[in-house]
Amino acid sequence: KGGIVARLVKEQEEKHELQQAIKQQEKKARDQLQQDLLQQAVQSAIVETIAIPIKELAAVADGLAKLFPTGNIALAATSADRCQIMIRLATTSSQDAAKLVKSIAPLIDGKGGGKKLAATIGGKNLQGLPAAMATLRSALQISL
Repeated sequence: KGGIVARLVKEQEEKHELQQAIKQQEKKARDQLQQDLLQQAVQSAIVETIAIPIKELAAVADGLAKLFPTGNIALAATSADRCQIMIRLATTSSQDAAKLVKSIAPLIDGKGGGKKLAATIGGKNLQGLPAAMATLRSALQISL
């Protein structure tokens, strides 16, 4: 009986160590993605659809906003049946993130909201995502 308990405790410890290693790898991948996107910045803006799980989008957008405080950021990610867009604006931006979200909502059959400098929208029309990102690209690259 004591051997079984000890084995279970050891397996739990190994599981915890593996979970920690996975979290470290995910953070490392996010950090690298942020650096790659930062190098691709065009005219004080980053507007990209990136291949990451939707649940990681906020962490990447927020981290990128810290690295690129003078730029406007709009990042999108997709899953099999939905898309999500995060907008983070520079404090000097003449745009309003919440208004931008409302303007692109019909393109992706989406809903969202936020504040002047940060907003999020999720939608079901993946085919409308390129048009939504083009609209954001046009609005954000000339708004600083």
